[in-house]
Amino acid sequence: MDMGQENQVNEVILTDLIRDQGCDVAKILSDDASDIEQMHAEEERQSDDCIVYKVKFNSKNYLVKCFDRTQAALGKSWEREVSCQLALQKTGLIPSIVGHNREGLFLVSAWQEGKDLREVLNENNLTETAEAIGTWYRNFSGKIHLGKADTNWHDYLAKYANQGLDAKFSTFSKLFRKVKIDQLSIAKNDAHLSNFISDPNGKLIGIDFAEASLKPLGWDILLTARVLERLFPGKSDIYLPALMQGWTATEIKKPYDGFTKMVQIFAKRTASMKMD
Repeated sequence: MDMGQENQVNEVILTDLIRDQGCDVAKILSDDASDIEQMHAEEERQSDDCIVYKVKFNSKNYLVKCFDRTQAALGKSWEREVSCQLALQKTGLIPSIVGHNREGLFLVSAWQEGKDLREVLNENNLTETAEAIGTWYRNFSGKIHLGKADTNWHDYLAKYANQGLDAKFSTFSKLFRKVKIDQLSIAKNDAHLSNFISDPNGKLIGIDFAEASLKPLGWDILLTARVLERLFPGKSDIYLPALMQGWTATEIKKPYDGFTKMVQIFAKRTASMKMD
């Protein structure tokens, strides 16, 4: 596709947003649907599930995330996204949510200035960034309702046996059984670094909660360690103590405790795997 065709496609997409949902967005921003004429939208990114727009309205910038209304299952994704954002309001962990619309399957939040964490993270700042991620997840888990559980990580991970995890951890089953799971929490359940923005002051802001799910407390730490191991193979001695220090708010030293050792094994053994 040449640039002219691409621009034409984008213009059609943006026109559809204004035509189909612009009035509802305008009502959220001003209580007056006629103000739609003051709205300007630019597509930021698109996936199979949703389109994200940067919307300028009355000299202010907003983010509008629109889920695909033709996919019935995405109603649950919208609900997870909105529920998490409402629970995290005024925590400083996310951009402020401005409003949402169930029928239109969209939500509006304040525009967050900053850079995708993938653009910021490198080996030189790996320690401080890993600790900041751990701290963000500690604060996130502390704001979401916790439930009780009575199991262990070996038995929990057995549910992924059809994806080959049983073979990955067979020699560590004794250790994994010793690491107990006694709390459940809403996990972000999506550790892609693109789901964090580093604001102009270097503070991490979390975005995208459509995959949120009730998981054992610490699940996000396992997934994050796996992502960091992919990006920095063999560097767990650098990123893992920092990640765990942020998560636990205590200094982590060798020999690692059971959970930290399990996270290290999980990251190394699953770094190349795709897990649903």
